[in-house]
Amino acid sequence: MKILSYFSVLLLFAASCVSLPKNSDNITRQLKCGPGPEDMVLDSTSSSPRLLISCSQRRSDKKHPELYPAFAEIMEYRFDGQEAKTLPRTGEPAGFIFDPHGIDIITVKNETYLYVVNHRDDINQHYIVQYIVQANKLVFKQQFTSAFMVSPNDCAAAPYGRVYVTNDSGKRGALGEKLFKKKRANVVMFDSLGNCSVVAEKLAYANGLYVDKDTVVIPNMTVTLSAMGDDTVFTKQSTVVYALYVSTVQQKALFRYKANADGTLKLDTNIAPYFGYDNITRYGDELIVVAHPKPLKFLAHMKNAKKLSPGITYAIKNRMKEPTTRVLFADDGKRISCNSTGLVYKNRLYICQVFEPFILEVDLK
Repeated sequence: MKILSYFSVLLLFAASCVSLPKNSDNITRQLKCGPGPEDMVLDSTSSSPRLLISCSQRRSDKKHPELYPAFAEIMEYRFDGQEAKTLPRTGEPAGFIFDPHGIDIITVKNETYLYVVNHRDDINQHYIVQYIVQANKLVFKQQFTSAFMVSPNDCAAAPYGRVYVTNDSGKRGALGEKLFKKKRANVVMFDSLGNCSVVAEKLAYANGLYVDKDTVVIPNMTVTLSAMGDDTVFTKQSTVVYALYVSTVQQKALFRYKANADGTLKLDTNIAPYFGYDNITRYGDELIVVAHPKPLKFLAHMKNAKKLSPGITYAIKNRMKEPTTRVLFADDGKRISCNSTGLVYKNRLYICQVFEPFILEVDLK
């Protein structure tokens, strides 16, 4: 990473003045997994629900590479208190290299798919990989890319074979864009045939995505076969309404968009203007959104695991009405640093993080 300029430091210092809530006093447990468990989803399609966790080693030391061995896997945790296990992947093409980031899951006609943002920085290329989720493995189905996908961060599977992807900046590795709040990030959409287009623009460090599939309205639709595993296509009279939420790190915004029939987006509102948002999940009538409130400490932790970075997990209620926000969990970094995803399951909050090899289980009782 380039050395920060004097003005960059001043900017980050100003951002680091965000006030923090006091530490939550919940009982917590570390659940071991691979390094860099940045994102996770709940797979509840079988009789044994589990978390699927996207893990990738994000630290390196040229002098001592043995300190941070390469690791890039999807892992599973079955709510049994045991260490997470690698979920085997099969059917990948020759020469395939895996470096996962954001993930999402969707079930279509009794088939469950996992979508994965996959980085190929060695060839300056990035992909969305689609797997069929089975009980004991992931089966490669296809991968697709586009020139519009320049710095993908997260993905969200939508109805009708669509996949939305955030580009967190207008150029891969453009730290200056993120530091100076340049609105060059965007959201792109792949349709059911794999065509890609930009559907939201002028965002400052776009990050997490969530499609609220419960808001779908579909009159007058026709059916045909598509290449993406979902066979719904619309007539001109069809109307589709579902909400897409997009979090931003530098814009103090959790945007809600409404999808048009063709998947394009119309900005609705900023439902919760807080700083440093990351990934988004849902529990009941609340969106669960984590945040990095201290960017200087985030950068320090990236370079040195002993330097702590605080995090906040918000629960945002009344998604389609006037929202209310509460702090679900807050920590100064002693229990978990650089949190990235929060997911609630049976009165427990599970929190991912960007670097260290564990997720945190939090009792919510």
